[in-house]
Amino acid sequence: MNYCMEQCQGLKGNNGECCHIRDKNWIIGKVKDDKELLARVQKEYDKNLTWNDLFIDYDEGSKMFPDKPDWQNKDLYPAMRVRPELEGSPCVFFDNGCKIHDIKSDVCKEYKCQWLVNKEVRDKFVYVESKSQNQTCIGIKGGKFAGVVYKYGKVSFGKEEDENGNLPLQFQYDIVDNNGIPREQFGDDFFNLIGDILVLVMEEQTKYEPINRENNSN
Repeated sequence: MNYCMEQCQGLKGNNGECCHIRDKNWIIGKVKDDKELLARVQKEYDKNLTWNDLFIDYDEGSKMFPDKPDWQNKDLYPAMRVRPELEGSPCVFFDNGCKIHDIKSDVCKEYKCQWLVNKEVRDKFVYVESKSQNQTCIGIKGGKFAGVVYKYGKVSFGKEEDENGNLPLQFQYDIVDNNGIPREQFGDDFFNLIGDILVLVMEEQTKYEPINRENNSN
C-alpha cells in the first residue's frame, strides 16, 4: 500500500498531510534539485511554468509565514510554493494528491513523517512474554538482529532539553536471547534500533514529546 497517497497518517482515504502547511511549523524545503525539478515539470507537465511558479525564496517566504520558525530559516530555501489563500496552504501541485508525484522533488521523495517512521519501527519488533522473565521483553522481527530478545532496565530522563528541545533519554538493557549472534556484533546499530523502539513504546504509552537517548547496556 502507498500509505502517503491512500492512508496518510493512518487515516483511510487521507493523503497529502505533508503537502499542507496548516497550523504546524512546516516548510517543504530545502529543495536542492530545484533546477532539475523545473526542467522535469516543464517537460512533463507545463512548458510555460517558471521557477517562481514552483518555488519560494527566503525574502518571500519569511514574510508569508512570519510566525513559523522554519519559514525564517534561510537554510530551508528554496521551498516548494504553497497557496496560503486555500485551506491548509497546500503545495501548488496538490489537488487531492500530488499532480507531479512521479517526478517530484527529492525533498518530497526522501521525507518521512513521524507516523511513517513509527510504523517502520513498529514493524520491526514484537512483545514477548516469558515465564523466566519478570517483565515483558522485546523480540526483533527481522534484519541483522532477527530473533534477538531483550528487555529494558532502568530508564531515566535528563533534566535539561537538548538543542532541539528534546529531553535526553538514558536506558539500560539486557539481552535475554542473542539468537547465536556474537556479543561483539551488538554495536551502535543495535543500540540505535532498540533506542528507536523504546522511544516509540514510551510515546505510545505516556504521550511524551519526541525524545533522544544515550546508551547504557548492562
